[in-house]
Amino acid sequence: MGTPTPSTAGKYEFCDEGGQWPLKGLNLDDAWDEAVDAVLETSAHTDETYWIKIHVRNPDDDDDAKEGKVAIDPIEPRCTDDREHKWDQVGLQGSGGGVLETGRCVHCRLEAITNTWAYDRTDGEEGMHSVRYSTDAREAYEARELG
Repeated sequence: MGTPTPSTAGKYEFCDEGGQWPLKGLNLDDAWDEAVDAVLETSAHTDETYWIKIHVRNPDDDDDAKEGKVAIDPIEPRCTDDREHKWDQVGLQGSGGGVLETGRCVHCRLEAITNTWAYDRTDGEEGMHSVRYSTDAREAYEARELG
């Protein structure tokens, strides 16, 4: 994650593995929203969801704090020919306490795989929501068409 831009200090600070930064928020909810926005703006997007653990706290009051994870979802790849994706469900199966759903775009063959019971590989937490995009079906289709 990049370094969030320090703001005019309120009474809260945002903490993660990279350090601590002052927040403008004057209450815990506003400070939390500011920290989440900073993480979303500065994190690299990959081809699959991952999570960043953050902590927002009032350094003067140990009980005035919140800890959680921010999901960094992949950016949806563009469809071909400037079209909008049109998803058909091509797979649905149980996955732990949730489902694994695969959708395929009828235009470009891109697959979107949504897991409602994903796990965070960094700490093993289950019950997370993840998205992953795959071009395997698109590449196989193109190979058949060109082959």
